[in-house]
Amino acid sequence: MSPGGSMLATGQRGQNSDVVVWDTKQLAQKFRERRLFVLDTATGKIVSNTTLLEPKRTKALAWSPASGPCYTFATAADYDIYIYSLDPFKGWVGCEKVTTGTVRRAITCLCFSQDGNWLFAGTASGDVLTVNVARRAVQLMHTVASGGIGAVMLSADGKVLAGAADGTLCLLDLPNGSAVSAPPIATVPGPISSVTVADRGATLLVGTQHGDIFRVAAGSARVSAVMESQLGAIRDLVWTADGSSSMATASDNGSVCVWNTANLGLECRVQHHGVAAQSVALSPQLLLSGWSDGFIHCHSRAGPKPGTPLWCIPNAHATAHSCGVPALQLSHRGHFIASGGAGGEIRVWDLASREMVSHMKHHVMAITDLKVMIDDSHLLAASEDRTWTIWDMNTEKLSKIYRAAMGAVRGVAMGPDQVSVVSVGLDKGIFLWDIRKDAPVRVVPDAHLHEITCVAVNHAGTLIATGGADCAVKLWDFGSGRPVGMYAGHTSTVNKVQFSPDDNQLASVANDGTQVLWRFGPGGK
Repeated sequence: MSPGGSMLATGQRGQNSDVVVWDTKQLAQKFRERRLFVLDTATGKIVSNTTLLEPKRTKALAWSPASGPCYTFATAADYDIYIYSLDPFKGWVGCEKVTTGTVRRAITCLCFSQDGNWLFAGTASGDVLTVNVARRAVQLMHTVASGGIGAVMLSADGKVLAGAADGTLCLLDLPNGSAVSAPPIATVPGPISSVTVADRGATLLVGTQHGDIFRVAAGSARVSAVMESQLGAIRDLVWTADGSSSMATASDNGSVCVWNTANLGLECRVQHHGVAAQSVALSPQLLLSGWSDGFIHCHSRAGPKPGTPLWCIPNAHATAHSCGVPALQLSHRGHFIASGGAGGEIRVWDLASREMVSHMKHHVMAITDLKVMIDDSHLLAASEDRTWTIWDMNTEKLSKIYRAAMGAVRGVAMGPDQVSVVSVGLDKGIFLWDIRKDAPVRVVPDAHLHEITCVAVNHAGTLIATGGADCAVKLWDFGSGRPVGMYAGHTSTVNKVQFSPDDNQLASVANDGTQVLWRFGPGGK
């Protein structure tokens, strides 16, 4: 800390670490080594480096086609464009700022012409600027679309492809400034963030900010999905019980998706705006979901239009004090669903009539997990109130209650013998219970670095999978509690783990929006 308290210096560990000086009033960096490095991709070594002309974050970079011993590339930061010249043999790099004149636009992307004489810059206001590279000056400005330009790229014949935030893809003849295609050659769902020319110009690959990739045929402009994804923290996942490769996920961004894990394709998507999907259940015919507004929705999985709304239970878990459906479980015979509410209530709904047939209340905090036993008469419930319970759904009576040593119980899983239960929670331990006894028969302490948020047992009853706030997914031997493996694939809290019906795969989802499939040998080995 400086003597006056206005600045704070911090240092990092490791080699080539930064020393950052912070302005304590603005909580912003005061000084930092703002440099640009050029690396040789063949050797990984530094070719040259230079200090940035201005302390701004670089938003875009593009290389000019190679011509001669020197290289040219450009960068953009905020409203400014910089053109660099690089001599890799001497290790020299120079920089000049482009003169923009009266044009003031936030630059989002860059692309050079085939001869390197022109630089095209997409802007946040939907314009494409044409820069004369030799003069280091903006020469033309062409309005393309509304909402901003997310990507610019040269087509096979040297024209400029511009992808916009409204999903439109335009073809421009620059620097002449005339539009080759009006209206746009194609429109994709979602703001375009990248465009790539493939198959020698016959195909365009278009990426969006929603995490989707589309293929656009250059001749017919036909759009087809290559890869689709789900944004937002993913709260729940479930495999279908019919042995197929379908899996459903629920996300904070208001979407519920059904995926084919064999080809990683999207089977159907349900999107609601303004609410978060908290839980999901899946049958061969139905897609059931619980939402943050307390509603339970049912959509079709079969038929010509999967994802078609069928019915809704309004205010299934909406009270004056709590709202939301954080847990949902389908019965084994598929004739009812059990739902857990944010207020600790558990309710059972008949799928044929959509009427509530059971209501159970003991927990004083949110239900975190539900498991229906194989007899479809008893239910396990975990709660944030440090307890997990066993219920008789026919009589609506509490059969047994178990207490955690510390903090919320985040998840419960039942073994195939229907008497072994695994619970996890805030205390970072794995607890194996025999429901005929009052105390755990085995405890694995400190199984994760932070709280354990989810647990699953494979169908063979040989493996336990756990996920935690330490971003790790771990496997444990069910009989001994010994660790089998640890897997890193997430960058945030893991919210759910689930084994596939054949035990050959384990799926995990997390707050970072990622879905990871872990493949095992036959029987989950």
